[in-house]
Amino acid sequence: MNVSDIIKKMSDDALDSLSSYEDAIKNEFSTALISRNQLFGDLIVAYKNGDISKDDVAFELERERDIIEAEIITLEIIGRSTVQKAVNSAMSRLTDTALKII
Repeated sequence: MNVSDIIKKMSDDALDSLSSYEDAIKNEFSTALISRNQLFGDLIVAYKNGDISKDDVAFELERERDIIEAEIITLEIIGRSTVQKAVNSAMSRLTDTALKII
């Protein structure tokens, strides 16, 4: 087995590990938005009915943006762990392959 093949397999292992992290971010973001569906709808209706001002809507949406961002940022911990697993997986493949060659 040549070095290019080993590197390709290392890369494949790492990318497989990282794809689950991307899916987790997408799912968390979608869940965060869906869970606020009623709130967003209520804000729009209240503004349309003249119950709240444009500034009130802007304030509430900014607050919700901050909350959603905080929820997504918590995935950074998962991301670090996932990256660590990807690197470990790739390096394990390299070590295993190198030891078989030597």
